[in-house]
Amino acid sequence: MKKACILTVFSLLFVIVLPSYIYPQQSRNDKAPLEVSSLMLGNGGQEDLYFIFINGLDCKCDGTRYNDMGFEVIRRNMARAGFTFTDNRFLLYSYTGGKVERGRWYPNKYESKDTGQPLQISVKNLELLVREYSSSHPKASFILIGHSLGGRIAMDFVSSTSEEMRKKIGGVVTLNSPLSGASFKVPEMIMEVFSKIDFILSSPAVRYLIWESKNLEENTYKRRKSIEELQKGGLRVATFATNQDMVVHAQGSCILDETGKPVSEGYILNVNRLPAKHFVGHMQILKHEEVSMYLVNLYIESILKK
Repeated sequence: MKKACILTVFSLLFVIVLPSYIYPQQSRNDKAPLEVSSLMLGNGGQEDLYFIFINGLDCKCDGTRYNDMGFEVIRRNMARAGFTFTDNRFLLYSYTGGKVERGRWYPNKYESKDTGQPLQISVKNLELLVREYSSSHPKASFILIGHSLGGRIAMDFVSSTSEEMRKKIGGVVTLNSPLSGASFKVPEMIMEVFSKIDFILSSPAVRYLIWESKNLEENTYKRRKSIEELQKGGLRVATFATNQDMVVHAQGSCILDETGKPVSEGYILNVNRLPAKHFVGHMQILKHEEVSMYLVNLYIESILKK
């Protein structure tokens, strides 16, 4: 049993860590972040444009609106566009749903294990949020921001929902998200070990992403075509990634075309490899200045469009 555990750990390190060093450096998108116009700031902003924040695997929520919202740096930087840190236009997605009371969205409490539920359930709960909030606020439109698995949920939602619901979405931004599946293949022996352990890596969501890795090239092609269609329909899409991410590799989270250029408005960023607790790039993208600047400009451009 001890040898099996050692072998499991070694195999995981091999399939997760090694590939992050062999992915080539990718150039950023031609569309650099715009300068924020001072004329647009401090005027109250667009009151019916909301940001939905979607956290990733193994997170949790105590059922309050802001305690476990995360995305702290992004929310602080949104002050440049007239937002407060606990702005009413910031909505927190819950893996177990939520409800609207007196015009405000309250996410249900959930535990880390809930984040591993089947992806279809997670996508349905995002649709619930958009539908319920829209019923209370008919003029509402939304920008979806998802990190890791949260970005996958956001992208699956806009790709599969009805045209009526899609019109409610002004943009979708994914950060280090497994858009085509897991970036690595896991040996059957290790999957067998996972299945016998009450562990997030044995959850339905993770097992599905790993299963997708068997057809990674085909899945990436389909995702690329899907993003192109969404953009043709007027949806703003940005898939950001970091070269140093050892959890979701850059070319699996920033979808590229046949020439190696990003198909969306996002691109591959570089971050400091330290500290290790940030999963070597996976979490650090949440603090990257260019991500915050993109979101500020996306908000401003959405106002100008209206």
